[in-house]
Amino acid sequence: WNYIQIGNSASLATATLDTCVIRWGGSSSFPSSNPALYIYSGTATLRSCDISSSKNYGVAVYDQGTAIIENSNISQCDWPASYFAQGDLIFVGANNLGGNTHNGINILFSSSSGAFTLDTVSVPYVFTYAFTVNSGSTINVATGSILKFTNYNGLTINGALVASASQG
Repeated sequence: WNYIQIGNSASLATATLDTCVIRWGGSSSFPSSNPALYIYSGTATLRSCDISSSKNYGVAVYDQGTAIIENSNISQCDWPASYFAQGDLIFVGANNLGGNTHNGINILFSSSSGAFTLDTVSVPYVFTYAFTVNSGSTINVATGSILKFTNYNGLTINGALVASASQG
């Protein structure tokens, strides 16, 4: 099967998934851009869920999508989570994002507008393309977050970078 999609270009939607198991989603072809759970527009809250065995991404957000992932496990996927555009991934509690082909959050777009926040998470954020923070925009990097870039790409700041670090 392909994916569960929350919202579309015409409507914001809301979904709450409590203690759910989602397996084998994300299309049968590899690689494709189909995640097991795709939050296109609106909000999906995952509490104590297990997402596994996706050929591609466990969870993906688009520019009006927000995923709140709380005390959940995303494993045995190509990537546990991805940004297809400037949405929001919010991590609450003890989440396990390990045991995937790539243990990281894949960022698949190249520029931000407005505020873009990278929440604290146990795996690195991996930028697939050179990334530009546009004039008037801000990228917020939470304490403990690690940013990585593929293929000699980098980060260009034409707006603002706010990186919050803790002592130590």
